[in-house]
Amino acid sequence: LVVTLAEAVKTLRSLRELTDQTARSLPALIEKADAAVSAVSTEVSRVSVVIDEIEGIAARLGHTVTAVHEAVNVPASVVAAAGERLRHVLRRATRSRATAGEERAEH
Repeated sequence: LVVTLAEAVKTLRSLRELTDQTARSLPALIEKADAAVSAVSTEVSRVSVVIDEIEGIAARLGHTVTAVHEAVNVPASVVAAAGERLRHVLRRATRSRATAGEERAEH
């Protein structure tokens, strides 16, 4: 019984020391964890700013691509439309001449 009580006292003293050490080191660990969380938060904010800038650049690039596309393709479509009109006018003129020639040949 005496040996068991002596062992219980030793165990309780070890437990007290462990608790004291934990109590002393815990605030330092909490401070380190807080500093780490703050650092991560700062980095996340920086990444967020970079992502916002990339999104802005992508939007401007999209507008630029659209403008270039329109600048390149609009003149081509205008030329194509003008060519189609010219071809239509030439066909009419050719038909008119052919019809006028046939009418002269009949008279």
